[in-house]
Amino acid sequence: MKLYRRSSHLVTFWEGESGVLYNYATAMQAQASTPAWRIVDFCSKWRSATEVSIELGLGRHVAKVRPLLDALVSASFLSTSGQRPDPREKAMEKWAPWNPAAGFFHTTSRQCVVGEQAWFDRRLKAKAVDRPMPSPVKPPSGRRVSLGAPEASGPLGRTVLERRTYRQFGKAPIEVGQLTEVLWLTSGITHWLTVPGLGEVALKGSPSGGARHPIETYVVVNNVSGLSRGTYRYAPDRHQLDQVARGITLATRRSFLPQQPWFAGCAAILFFTAVFERTSWRYEYPRAYRTVLLEAGHMCQTFLLASTSLGLAPFCTLAMDDERVERHLGIDGIEEAVLYTAGVGSRPPLDAAVRAVAPPGGEPGRVRRNATPCES
Repeated sequence: MKLYRRSSHLVTFWEGESGVLYNYATAMQAQASTPAWRIVDFCSKWRSATEVSIELGLGRHVAKVRPLLDALVSASFLSTSGQRPDPREKAMEKWAPWNPAAGFFHTTSRQCVVGEQAWFDRRLKAKAVDRPMPSPVKPPSGRRVSLGAPEASGPLGRTVLERRTYRQFGKAPIEVGQLTEVLWLTSGITHWLTVPGLGEVALKGSPSGGARHPIETYVVVNNVSGLSRGTYRYAPDRHQLDQVARGITLATRRSFLPQQPWFAGCAAILFFTAVFERTSWRYEYPRAYRTVLLEAGHMCQTFLLASTSLGLAPFCTLAMDDERVERHLGIDGIEEAVLYTAGVGSRPPLDAAVRAVAPPGGEPGRVRRNATPCES
């Protein structure tokens, strides 16, 4: 006899006047009728179709309730006895200490909005007419204390001032030695630390909560002198590249970043992914999900500064197609998921022409610039 039980990964919320059921393991959602709500609530443990029919006041008329049960199973809101477990549901069980908060946010924030850039630009300009763009700074408040002009001296100061997000790249390849140094500074293990009772933990150039370092680095190589085109995973303990896939076409690179195809012409694209169990093992509360996101940002900033210091043209973007990237990398999006994209190329000839220049009569210490297609 077939039995039914609700998924352990359901949340409910309201959209206007309609109630919505959402499975954050499978990312399936649907508006729910009153009978559907009652069935999901009733099936907190294994129930037969007859029991469900009686609960709904239909007696033993199973035929009347069967279509709704089938629909709820198809939507992954219910599972049936003897059914092979959905791998996404099984993977999400490892997030148990973090759920439902982290699991719900993780899946609902994965979808990349794809559309023409011109459409987004028109929409923003129309919005700015009635609702101006918020200021990037807060107004003065309280007593003011002058700090004087910063010197920004030394290699780090110059690198920070020079960092830009490039949207065009030179035709020249970058050298494998340059990529090697960037990967080492960004993701390489610099030291090992022995923790009594736990074992060895890795230390890197970027901070990590509890030294768990959940972030993995994958590299899609396009135009790197001395390295074949393809996709690789950087092994930080061995300082080596493990090949994931051979070759890579321009169309595939563009499909990874559907809203920002100009990045596809770079020399190498990096995908920062997260192996969540490394962090959840130590921190069994949903706030720890924040640390994983922050750590991807830490590593990306290290990458940007390292690339800039070598005279390269880096970029970073969140506008990637998560599912397409994850299929290419061979990861499931739950136990390991892509969080951030970066990349690097040689600098374009236009670089020298887009330096910021203070206008005549400009405010002391303030530099103004016009946006260019080269950088931002």
